[in-house]
Amino acid sequence: MANTPGIETVATKWNKLNPFLQNQRLKEIYTRAKSYDRTNISQFLESPGNYERELRSLGWANASSQQIYYNILRRAADIPNYNYFVIPELADNVYDQDDFGQEDRLVQDWLEKFDIPLSCKTMALEVKREGKSSYLLRNKFIGSGKNRKTAFCTLQKLPTDWTKITGKGQLGYTVSFDFMYFLNIANSPSDFGEFFEAAWRDMVETGVVVPDGKTGRYELNVEHAAGYTFHFGGNAYPSTIEAIKRGRQANYLFWLRLPYDLCYTFGSDNSHPWVAPDTMGLMLKLQELTDYGQLAGLIASTPLTAVLTGEIEPISQPRAGKNESIFSPEVIQGYMQ
Repeated sequence: MANTPGIETVATKWNKLNPFLQNQRLKEIYTRAKSYDRTNISQFLESPGNYERELRSLGWANASSQQIYYNILRRAADIPNYNYFVIPELADNVYDQDDFGQEDRLVQDWLEKFDIPLSCKTMALEVKREGKSSYLLRNKFIGSGKNRKTAFCTLQKLPTDWTKITGKGQLGYTVSFDFMYFLNIANSPSDFGEFFEAAWRDMVETGVVVPDGKTGRYELNVEHAAGYTFHFGGNAYPSTIEAIKRGRQANYLFWLRLPYDLCYTFGSDNSHPWVAPDTMGLMLKLQELTDYGQLAGLIASTPLTAVLTGEIEPISQPRAGKNESIFSPEVIQGYMQ
């Protein structure tokens, strides 16, 4: 892989060892938390499909600031029982053969490594937070024959903000991935397996992405990217360019369709394609709780409240002739500051 263009260079190898960059990469898998006021929240809820990222950001913010909302998410993931069974779809005379015994042991080893209850509980919480999450099936086998076993197997989560639902097929939603994700030096196609490595290598070789002569970082070649199709495993995967203009500057997104048997999308409500929490109806009420908490803090911090609630220590037996009141002027002045 050392001589493979666009995949493994000295710089990318160093970036993989940089703890700060890799910590940033892991955090970017999820949408960043952000709070909004009631006016913005009402606008988001009127058209959820147009404000998916904002609703996800709000959900993350509420999960960290509202314990009641976090408890709702936890219970949704923890209460269900994740039971499973395996039924081989083979002819009856196959079950007594040695090959079937080897395959059955391999299947049981795969299931043990995958840890279905833990994996499903983790995915359930991620899905409940964001509405829908897309995962890559990653597994590797080592050895051969009777010694063949599972090295690892997992469903690897794709970064939510870089994934878009673009279709619906027999196995559920199909998605496209924004390959501009790999322009960030912290991210590498090798983090996502063979398909991503092969696609990025082909983009480099065909000039869809080109290295900058000064910085060495890759940039999108819009002319070569237009109409680009990636061929892999006998199938063709089309792409789409999306331009987001901010004044005179244009930022490009480059979406490539992912294989339906490689990427799986799970949702808590699959009746719509919105990638937004299905608990979005709680957002206004949760904002009211936040507003009430802020109001209570403001009330408690005013000098008048301190007087009415008796928090200011009174002077016992004040002497009117000495121009004394029940409260010390110095204490009142301190509360007024």
